[in-house]
Amino acid sequence: MYAQKSAFFTFSIFHISLKNVSITNIDNNNIKINTIFDVYNPNEGTLILEDINYNVNLDKIRIASGDIGQRPEGFVDSQAGIYPIIGNGTVMLKDEKTIQKDNRIENVWNKITDETSSFQVNGSFAYRQTSSFQAFGGEIDFDLTHP
Repeated sequence: MYAQKSAFFTFSIFHISLKNVSITNIDNNNIKINTIFDVYNPNEGTLILEDINYNVNLDKIRIASGDIGQRPEGFVDSQAGIYPIIGNGTVMLKDEKTIQKDNRIENVWNKITDETSSFQVNGSFAYRQTSSFQAFGGEIDFDLTHP
C-alpha cells in the first residue's frame, strides 16, 4: 500500500493483487493467457485507475505483455478506458492475450501450461484523484507472483 499527503488530506493508493493467471491451449503452437487483477481502493473517496501496463514472466522470460485501460490525453479525450473505483470498493480487471510459440519462449513453452508453474507479473499502474480543491496522480510499479 502506498500513501500520499496533500495540503488537505492523506489518502492511500490502490491495493493491486493478482487474482489469477490461467492458460488455455489452442493448439501445439498457440495458447491463451488470461490475467485477472483485483484493484481495491482503501479510501473513502473515489480514485481513478487510468491504466495497468504489465508483463507476464516465467523463469525470468517475458511470455506476454498487455495494457488494461488508457491514460486520457487532456480534458477532451474519451473517458471510456478509465476505471473509477469508489471508496472501499474493488474492481476486477481482466485481459486475454494469445501467444504463439517462437524462439524467444521455446525453452519454457512446456512449462507455461504446467499447472505447477509460478508466474511473475510486473508492471505499473497510473491513477489520479480529483477533488473540488485539487487534482493529483501518479504511476506506481508493482511486482506480483501467481500462485
